[in-house]
Amino acid sequence: MVIGWLLGDVRELIGRVFRTEEYLRAAGRLQSATFSWREPPTSHRQAPAGTGRHRQAPALSSRCLSRSARDVSAVCDDPARFRETRAGGFMSFGFKTSWLAVRDAGPEELADALDLRHRQRIDWETGTELAYRQGVFVARPVPEWTLAHGRFHLTHGTDAAHPDFPSWLRALAARVGDLQYFHTERVTDYHAWAKVESGELTRAYCYIGMSGEIPLRQGEPTAIERELGVGLVGWEEVRQDWGEAEWDAWHDAMPTERQVMRIAADWSVCPPMIEDGSVTGPGILGFPPGVEPVRPF
Repeated sequence: MVIGWLLGDVRELIGRVFRTEEYLRAAGRLQSATFSWREPPTSHRQAPAGTGRHRQAPALSSRCLSRSARDVSAVCDDPARFRETRAGGFMSFGFKTSWLAVRDAGPEELADALDLRHRQRIDWETGTELAYRQGVFVARPVPEWTLAHGRFHLTHGTDAAHPDFPSWLRALAARVGDLQYFHTERVTDYHAWAKVESGELTRAYCYIGMSGEIPLRQGEPTAIERELGVGLVGWEEVRQDWGEAEWDAWHDAMPTERQVMRIAADWSVCPPMIEDGSVTGPGILGFPPGVEPVRPF
């Protein structure tokens, strides 16, 4: 279990090497280089040897959510510590995927807004696991928030780097109310977050470390972003005469997956802090138009 997370950190480090290549080329300090990397297929979570199905735990309360926000730094700084939760189960999704958080709409409403087809009602643990491979899983694991999670199909037809993404978010918010979007991908260093409030995209930021792009930067950084020191700069601030110190400072201002979790915890809820065993209600697994389920689920 711990070895798996260490390997993930190695992949993240390699991604940062790719990212540094882009910085140097942009500064005219690297003329040519070729790198390639393919992530080996791994499950996003794995049960420790000798453990069975997790035990049930009480549903999360508002008090628990606030405690999660305070404790999220521990998860982000050392995720391996929380692979086996206090309930005897495992933390849910969050790393290497994308999700929406909506306060004022239930799972059915959000599934309708996403136009999900081939729907099935399934339990939280199964749904979050399947959504790492196909489809979108929508559930309300805590009283305050409905979450829609899908590594490949949540934003089918667009993503945070696409010009249509802001319009897609606003159109979705017109049906379900205020919403938030998050995305993390360690290997490509692809991290994004956005929020729509009262129909307006008030904040959005997307960074793709492997290509050195910041394709989306809109609105003023929120308090948590300023506290973390991420999402504050883009390519507009880059200067051709920068030295090593300036590039290091710019590099340090780029987000990591763990900082995305911190932002999620501050804005709404951090999914890795939701223990599988604490969620008793089912959710909805579905597929957007143009995506057919691959059976067996």
